[in-house]
Amino acid sequence: MLVFEGQDEFENGYLPSYDLTEQEENILYMDPSLWIESTSGVNVSGTNVTSIDDRSGNTSWLPLNPTVFPRVINSEKGTPVLNFGLGRGPSAPGAVLAAGEYEAIPQHGVFVLAMVYRIPLRLQGGYQGTGGNILGNNDTSPNLMALRFRDDAYTGTALWMNHGTNSPVTDNNYPLNTTFVDDGIWHTAYIEITPEHHLIEIDGVLRQKKAVPAIPFNTPASRQLIIGGAGSPFRNGFFGDLAMMLIVPGLASLDERAIIYDRLNAVKAKL
Repeated sequence: MLVFEGQDEFENGYLPSYDLTEQEENILYMDPSLWIESTSGVNVSGTNVTSIDDRSGNTSWLPLNPTVFPRVINSEKGTPVLNFGLGRGPSAPGAVLAAGEYEAIPQHGVFVLAMVYRIPLRLQGGYQGTGGNILGNNDTSPNLMALRFRDDAYTGTALWMNHGTNSPVTDNNYPLNTTFVDDGIWHTAYIEITPEHHLIEIDGVLRQKKAVPAIPFNTPASRQLIIGGAGSPFRNGFFGDLAMMLIVPGLASLDERAIIYDRLNAVKAKL
C-alpha cells in the first residue's frame, strides 16, 4: 500500500466546534458542578430568563416559581447580567433551581464557590433594602445552608454563610460571619471550604478565615442549590445582580485558584 503524507492540516467542517478560550477549558478541566455566566446559555423571553444552561453541561437552571423570573439587564458597559428581585418581593425574586433534582453541592461539603456579584445600594427599585440570600440549598433546619448579604431588614452590611440551624449563632452554624463594603458596585467573591477551615475573599482580599471544618450535606435536598434564594419553604430571596457563579467540588490547587481568579477578573472587567 502506498501512503502519501500531506503538509496541509485536514479540517472537517462537519465536526462540532467548541469556541472556548484556554481559560474556559481550564475551568472545565476542574469538573465544576455549577458554572453559570450571564453572557452564555441564558434563554430569555423578552427580558425574563426562562432557563440557564449550565456551562458544565450537567444541568439547566429553571425558575423556582414558574410565574416569577430573573431578568436580564445591561451593566454600565452594556454586558448582559442576571438581575434578581428588582421591584419584587423577597418571597418572589426570581430564584432558580436546577432541573431534575440535580445536586450541585458535594456530600462531603468541601468545595470552592466563586462569583461576580453586585449588591445595589438601598432604596432602589421600589424596595427599602437590597441583598438577601444570593444562594442556598433547598432544605430546611437543621440542614439549611445560605450565603447572605445584609440583615433581616435588608439593610446594614452583614455578610454570612449559615449552615445548620438559624440559631444559636455559633461558629458551626455561621462559619462565616463578617461584613461587606456597601458601595453598590461589582465585586468578586472567593469562598473556600476545606476539612480545616472556611474562608472568604472579596476582590482578592481575605475578609475572614475560621478554623471550622467542612460540614457534610447529608440529605438530597441539602445538596440541591438555589441561586437567588435559600430554604424550603423559600424565604429571603436575593435583590441584586449576578454575572458569574462557579462551584468546584473538592480542594483547589494553587494553579486552579489562579485560573478561577483570572476568570473572575475577566468577567468583572467587562461590567
